[in-house]
Parts: sequence; structure tokens; C-alpha cells
Amino acid sequence: MIEIPEWVRPDMADRIQQGAYEPQLNRLTQLLLDAPMNVTGFRTAEDLWLHGIFDAVCSVQEIDMSLVHEAVDVGSGGGFPGMVLAILFPDIEWVLIESRVKRAEYLELMGGALDLQNVTVFAERAEDMVQSDASWREAAELVTARAVGPLSVAAELSVPFIRVDGFGIFPKGASQAADEVRVAKSLCKKLGAEVAKISDPYGVNQNSRIITLKKIHPTPVVYPRKARYLGEHN
Repeated sequence: MIEIPEWVRPDMADRIQQGAYEPQLNRLTQLLLDAPMNVTGFRTAEDLWLHGIFDAVCSVQEIDMSLVHEAVDVGSGGGFPGMVLAILFPDIEWVLIESRVKRAEYLELMGGALDLQNVTVFAERAEDMVQSDASWREAAELVTARAVGPLSVAAELSVPFIRVDGFGIFPKGASQAADEVRVAKSLCKKLGAEVAKISDPYGVNQNSRIITLKKIHPTPVVYPRKARYLGEHN
């Protein structure tokens, strides 16, 4: 592990270094570096820690994780933030959704190698899961979505999974967060959510922000729509 940056809160820094978590996170970085495909875009352990693990930790620093029992990570890719948070919060059941089959298979392999009993991987599209099985609606207290498109698309994919009074977490570039909120605000309201917070900039060069949505009422059953309509405001 590299030095923990100052933008990671002290209590979260302590959690990273607690017990078996740090060795598991080191093992995760090695699994990603050894992957037969480039699943994250990061090519060094340092980048994986800075832009993957520490970023994942920062994404939930304002959430009371003791109140979360079920969580969903939409568009898990190489496991950021879902796999990292599953390691650090083993009492939470994590569902990782990744539509690309080879990446989903590698997520399964990593979960097995890390002996994560609290992770289930689905090689499906998030919108299809919700529309084909109503039990996924309002199923989780927390949903995360990183790098799955603009907020309007990410929110439509994510908010249907969130229970009322639960939260959606969306890491964004610091320069684009406010504009994405402005564009997505009316759709979020239709989905049953409101913008709870835009974080202060954090990360390397202060170039990231977290947009937090809070679920205020159930999502109408027409959402999420088919892929070609996701994020539209009409």
C-alpha cells in the first residue's frame, strides 16, 4: 500500500489498515494488475490505490455505513468502488452488476480469490434486472455507480434499486459535477430522488467530487427505460 493521502478521513484510513483489510486490498490490486484484460484503465499499483481504492473509500465517507445492509454497485467494471467496499464493510451484502460478460467473470474470480462471502456478481444490464424482476426495486439502502455515463443516465439506472431514505453515490469530475446535476435534476425528481449533496473537491489535484442522491419516494414502474432512452427528460 502507498501512503494514505490527506483527503481520506482519519477513521477511514484506520479502517483500511485494520486487520485483514489491507492485505486483501493489496491482493485486489495484484489481481487487477494480473488480469488478462485491462479492466480498470490503471496500469500501476500506485494508480490503482490512488484512483481506485482511495477514491472508493472517499465515495462513502459521508454515509453512515452502519445503517447499510444491502448495497448495489452498478457498472462494477474492475470492482471500483463495489469490490473495495465489500472488503472494507464485510457485514454489508454487495451486488455487483456488470453487463460485459468477461469483466463480470473476472469480478467473480476476484471475489473467490479474496474469499468475499458478501459479494454476488450479475452479468446483466441494470435496467433489465429491475424491469424483469420487481424484487430488485427499492432493494438496497445504498447504490454506487462510477463511470456509467452522465448523472442523468447513472441515476436512472441506479435510483430504482434504492430504498426510500437510502442514497445513491456518483463520483464525478470536479469540473463537470454541477453541470451534470443541473441537467439531471428534473429527471431525478421523476425517479423519486433529490440531490442531497455535492462534495467539496478531493483526490489527486482536487479533481473529483461526489454527487449524493437521496431517495424520497418509490420510483415509478416505467423507470428504468430501455438503454436507448436512458437519461432522456421527456
